[in-house]
Amino acid sequence: MVTYAQTETESATIAVAQILHHAVWRRFPPGAIAYTEALRQKISTANQESRNYVARELHDRVAHNLAASIQRIELGVLDLDGAEGSQHFDAAACIIRTALTDVQSISFDLRQRVGTDFLDDAIRKYVDNVIGTESEIVVVSEGSPRLLPSAQAEELFMIAIEAIRNSRRHAGPASRVMVSLVWRDADLSLFVVDDGPGIPKDATSAKSLGIIGMEERAGAIGADMSVHSTKSGVAVHIHLPLSSKVDGT
Repeated sequence: MVTYAQTETESATIAVAQILHHAVWRRFPPGAIAYTEALRQKISTANQESRNYVARELHDRVAHNLAASIQRIELGVLDLDGAEGSQHFDAAACIIRTALTDVQSISFDLRQRVGTDFLDDAIRKYVDNVIGTESEIVVVSEGSPRLLPSAQAEELFMIAIEAIRNSRRHAGPASRVMVSLVWRDADLSLFVVDDGPGIPKDATSAKSLGIIGMEERAGAIGADMSVHSTKSGVAVHIHLPLSSKVDGT
């Protein structure tokens, strides 16, 4: 049975909570609300970029290979007892194996992180484990590498991965890509340079969504990014001022 005293106590508690809520809200800086919304938008953008990447890779690599393998199987069925039929089935099996490798590569790619590694080592692991020896990608480091704060390390890592992807996508899988990290006391310069044909002058957009995403990632950690295109290739440069800390916090 609820007594009158209990009801009065509950009402008083609610009233005090409302007063505290309004008092805190009046003192809450309006700028913090805008900052929180900006962070939410950043997270939403990052998630959308990840979804777009997965969708693009599945469409361009996996779906294309599966469609080609189905076509080969259908051709093989038309000539079950002939030599051409056997060749079509062999080709289909090869294409399906490639599609499986692509799925494994995409899955591994999505799990990549810097973690406790130096940025240089994380990029080398990505190249070795995801890309392998099919492309000539060289990672070099100058100066003394240091552990970066995790947020900076992860964003720089994602920028480097996207730049490598862009080079392989637009310059061709056989292109040569050079990833250079120059460590100095006050700053870090990260370069990703390929020997492809450069960005076409008649491109419909001066900046692709990939480049825009890279610029946003760079800006989020206080870094500057520039992209230069010539007849001998494309060069991406990220410059990050470094604090005096040398730990990974």
